[in-house]
Amino acid sequence: MENTKKNFKAQSAMEYLMTYGWAILIIAIVLAALYVLGVFNGSAFIGTTCTATSGALCTSPIAAPGNFSVTLGQVGTTDWANTTFAFVPTGSVMPATLGLLSYPNNSVIGNVIGSVSTTGSASYTTASGAKSSSVSSVPEAKSMTSGFTTKVVFSASSNCLDTSSNTLKSCSSIPSAVGSTTSGEIWAIYELPSSSSTYYAQELGKVTMKIS
Repeated sequence: MENTKKNFKAQSAMEYLMTYGWAILIIAIVLAALYVLGVFNGSAFIGTTCTATSGALCTSPIAAPGNFSVTLGQVGTTDWANTTFAFVPTGSVMPATLGLLSYPNNSVIGNVIGSVSTTGSASYTTASGAKSSSVSSVPEAKSMTSGFTTKVVFSASSNCLDTSSNTLKSCSSIPSAVGSTTSGEIWAIYELPSSSSTYYAQELGKVTMKIS
């Protein structure tokens, strides 16, 4: 009688393991597959966003391989005269502002949609603060009327600032691989209509990108 009870318990335990063991194995396989696909990677949930700073507008961000476009504006008390834009990657530090291209090395200079493609040249300072000469074929500086917006495109394939050689080049500040992520800030350097050759720098927004 006692042996029968032991055999019954052993059989019940085996049935329990057979029933739930397969379920546990299937769950483990599913979890492993999801891990391989990157579902548990936090970057999988990151989209492309632009969070505007106070007094700025930063909307409709789109990230593509090597390119980023966004609609920018400012809502200050005065209009801006000659203005340049740049995507400054996270970790870079803005130097002292002495020219229209006073951005850190490997910043991506923006092109305003609908404008003439180049101005010829513009002066800037290097990241160390030393005054430099000029960069040729830079995107055109544009005025920004308070309360109005303009679409700007940043292309890492041709418009990255090289402060060591005074040129624009290609770089990887905006990734080219689909699914890659990066972050940084959008900055503008501008003159006021009443103070030519005096430059001001303004952060317009904080950007996160997921290339699609």
